[in-house]
Amino acid sequence: MKPGQALPREDEWAVELGVSRTVLREATKVLISKRLVESRPKAGTKVRAEVDWSILDPDVLDWRLKAAPREQLVRELFELRRILEPAIAARAAEKATEQDIQALTAAYAAMERAADDSARFIGPDADFHKTIVRSVENRMVDALGGVIDAALTLSLKLSLDAPDGQRPSLPLHRKVLNAIRRHDRNGASRAMELLIDSAQQDALRALGAERVPSPKKRRSA
Repeated sequence: MKPGQALPREDEWAVELGVSRTVLREATKVLISKRLVESRPKAGTKVRAEVDWSILDPDVLDWRLKAAPREQLVRELFELRRILEPAIAARAAEKATEQDIQALTAAYAAMERAADDSARFIGPDADFHKTIVRSVENRMVDALGGVIDAALTLSLKLSLDAPDGQRPSLPLHRKVLNAIRRHDRNGASRAMELLIDSAQQDALRALGAERVPSPKKRRSA
């Protein structure tokens, strides 16, 4: 349905979909809460423009992934991660406490144990990245944790059937962990960039997309 288009009459649509009007109303409320549609008195319920959608909502991300163009969505997600996470990792390297580093180490150990089972790997991998976000101790940065978590979970879902599992990503995660443990700001940022680039390659490969060109090496300042 196109932006501005009105949803069908409730009674007609319920019959067409084979659901009760109560179910249809509840589903519509969900779409309204995610800003995909809007309901106004006398105007009915209409589809909103995509720019108005809650595009970082996990459900909306999942729905968009099932529609074309999926490759564009994946590239946008990883571009967002590349903008946010290296800077967050750098700040974490400066501020991480011993307890933060212990939590990060524990998450990494759980990733090692689940590395051959992609479905089990999602939880500890998300914990690893969320621990980095929390260690910055900034409520505004904390608010980005949900965005990162949604992007991370989606990218991992794309590679659930990877023949090598998630084990090849462990050395890259360990580089991030070691840099934060050393309180190496620049090292943490670079390691996170490498990790995200590798994850993007895996996600696009799972979609059958072409290989992403490797970023050019930066000159030393």
